[in-house]
Amino acid sequence: MNELLLFLLPVGAALLFLLLGWSWEQGRQRPQKKAAGLVSIIIPAYNSSATIGQTLQSAANSAYHNKEIIVVNDTPDSTRQLCRKYGAIYLENKQRLGKANALNQAAKQARGSVLVFLDADTVIHKDAIGMLAAWFADGSVAAVQPRYGVHNSGLLPSLLAVEDRLNQSFFKTSMFFGTMLGFRGCCIAVSRSAFERLGGWSDTIIEDIDFCAKAVRNGYKVLYEPHAYAETAEPATFSAMVRQKVRWGKGAWHVFRNHYRLYLTRPQFLIYMSAYIFVLIALVVAITWHLWMVLPALALGTMAHIAMLSRNGGQKRSMLLVPVYAAAFLPVISVCYLRGILGAIMDRRKGRPELDLDSW
Repeated sequence: MNELLLFLLPVGAALLFLLLGWSWEQGRQRPQKKAAGLVSIIIPAYNSSATIGQTLQSAANSAYHNKEIIVVNDTPDSTRQLCRKYGAIYLENKQRLGKANALNQAAKQARGSVLVFLDADTVIHKDAIGMLAAWFADGSVAAVQPRYGVHNSGLLPSLLAVEDRLNQSFFKTSMFFGTMLGFRGCCIAVSRSAFERLGGWSDTIIEDIDFCAKAVRNGYKVLYEPHAYAETAEPATFSAMVRQKVRWGKGAWHVFRNHYRLYLTRPQFLIYMSAYIFVLIALVVAITWHLWMVLPALALGTMAHIAMLSRNGGQKRSMLLVPVYAAAFLPVISVCYLRGILGAIMDRRKGRPELDLDSW
């Protein structure tokens, strides 16, 4: 009986999340008017000359014609020539400012009423800009997240693609409650008026999640637009992935510490954390009551939970990776996040700065 209940717990949660996400998709009203105002596409660069060319090409080829492209570079390299090729405005910082400060500097030079922030390893579909910009006719909307996939190949990026689809399933479920509590900054459209009112990007590790929390706390909505599409690059090596997840764990601790009242009063937070909560339950049950025999049941339930929620947009071949992700990869990622959280706590106790660019 215990085994059955522990299997049904994550499966039932997945069914509930899917139902809420489906209900949102069926009932949502898309913008009636197409956007027409100037959109500023802002691309931060740091040692990005190998990838930024395809990013610039995708931005230049966007079907939305009333746009400007701005690249802000923290390193002198061949990016200037690529900007000239694609008609982008080029800004170069005399010293490394970090992503948040570089984006804030570029936003001051931008003329658009909508700002689209696009990472230098991300490409955007030709129709995405118009779909995102149309939402800002509603003044209560601060930001809009497109659907995103992974464009680099390999086992590790494919496993991370499972995580990406899982997160975006949570985006849909969160939208049932009116707004998301987090977005991924690889491609995000932001209202200029909201951006300025909220003070732009904070000088923090995960400035995208922090901005989202600030927006919701100030009465704005942050939306998900699954019909707009972008593709980003995930870490291709294990060491790069570990560094990313540890860094995100550190950033998550700082953001939670600053906005915990928001998170603890919103159901979206539990939705985002569900898979990690099930892993934690399994460990607590096994260690506290020595019920190791229930671990397979909860593991299978968690696997089903992830498979059900990450099915959208996933090919059959990538779905075969779900057991690997649930059984091996998710625990590794959880350890990386935990390491980052503990590192952030220790850094704070020792008076170290939150953002250390030399460690990136």
